[in-house]
Parts: sequence; C-alpha cells; structure tokens
Amino acid sequence: MAHEITTPLLIDQDQLLTNLEQIWASAQRTRFRALLDQSAFPAWPLYPMLGLYLSGTFAGDAALAYQGLRYMDRDSHGVADGLTPAEFTDLLPWCHHMTFTSWDQWEQFGPAAREKGVTCGLRVAVGDLCPSGIPLEELPDPLPDGISGLQLHLADPSDLTALDTALDAVEKRCAGQLPKLFQFSFGGSFPLTDPDFDLAGLEERLSRFRTRWHLLLYLEVGEAVARNAVSPLPHPPVFSFPFQERHP
Repeated sequence: MAHEITTPLLIDQDQLLTNLEQIWASAQRTRFRALLDQSAFPAWPLYPMLGLYLSGTFAGDAALAYQGLRYMDRDSHGVADGLTPAEFTDLLPWCHHMTFTSWDQWEQFGPAAREKGVTCGLRVAVGDLCPSGIPLEELPDPLPDGISGLQLHLADPSDLTALDTALDAVEKRCAGQLPKLFQFSFGGSFPLTDPDFDLAGLEERLSRFRTRWHLLLYLEVGEAVARNAVSPLPHPPVFSFPFQERHP
C-alpha cells in the first residue's frame, strides 16, 4: 500500500515573531488578553513559543482544547456551540472558561461546568453584526447565577463601525449588569497585523470600554498570528515509486 505524501508548510520564523511582537505590544497598550483561534493556526509544535506572546487558546472541540492546554499551557477557553452531551463532556476537562451560545446549552451543560469550577459566559447576538449567540433582548436582568462574562462574536472583526454599534447596544441593554461581571471577550479573529486595519482605532475602543466597566478583556486572534509567515513548500518532494509497508 502506498503512503500518502502531504505537502509540508514553510514557516518564516522572523515574520512570525514580528506578528507576535505586534500582537503582544497591542495587548500591553490596551491591557487585553489575546487568545489563539486554533482553527486558523493549529501549529502546536510552536505553541510554547506562541505562549510567550499570547495569553492562551480558544477551541470548540476537545482535541483542539487539549492541544492548546498541553502545548501552550495558558488560558484555555472553550465554546459549547452545537455539541452533543458526549462532546461537551470530552471538552470540559481541558477548559478554564466556557462560553454558551444558547439558553438550552446553558441549562443542559452549565451545572456540570460550574461543578468543575469552570467560569462561564454567554455569547450575545446583536443582529447581523454578531449573528451567533443569544439575542441581546433575551438577556434577563439580573443574569443567571454563575455567569461571569459575555462575548460578542463579530461577523466582520475588521469593521470597527460594526463593533461600535454592537458595543453601544450591549452597554444600553446591560448597563446594570456589566459592573457585576468579571470578563468580556471579543470573538471573530481580529486582523491585528493587517497593515490596512485600524489598530489604533480598535485599541482606543477597547481601552475606553475596559476603563468604563473595569472588565478583563479577551480578544481572539488567528490569521493575525500567521499573516505572511506561512506558505506551502514551493517544491515538495516527488517520489517515483510507492513506499512499501515495511518502510514507514
């Protein structure tokens, strides 16, 4: 039987470090914690190095959460989006924080998360700007016991006007609840290292929001880490004969 030959990737370490340093500098200026969206850059052999610049990882399944916690050993955030009870049970041990995207998920899985000492948050939907989550107008006042954070998952993280609109809606709806929370997270893999992205504008908005509500802020990054640093090997090896079973 022939063995499949996959195309390896080239990683420009200098560019990768430049990206990480830019993300780290932004996090220091704004005092947010950057989480790696592993679906965008699941290069786990590099996680020990990434962990020097990032605050942890974000995952939607047990395999990625385990990978992030084992190899980066920083904050591990999970999301219970569309998981079966068995899948949630597998994911939970590898997470420090869990985000729920519906009331059914919270009612079904929240007690187990709280029993394990995992902090819990709710993803909030704000129209087409943040379409995934619990509709903002459905949030009760006060929030359920055990909820220590909220999340906005933007459809387009590069659109700061959309971010302004979504944050304004959350602040108006949850003005009495935000001071009681511990953290607030922003999902959607923000393009912090894109030269065309208004990084200063994002930092100003996040700093203002953090100062007003005194919350710990988390920001997801993915492509920003790998931007211009990853490419296919230009000339992958070609073998004119199949490997035999006795040759691994």
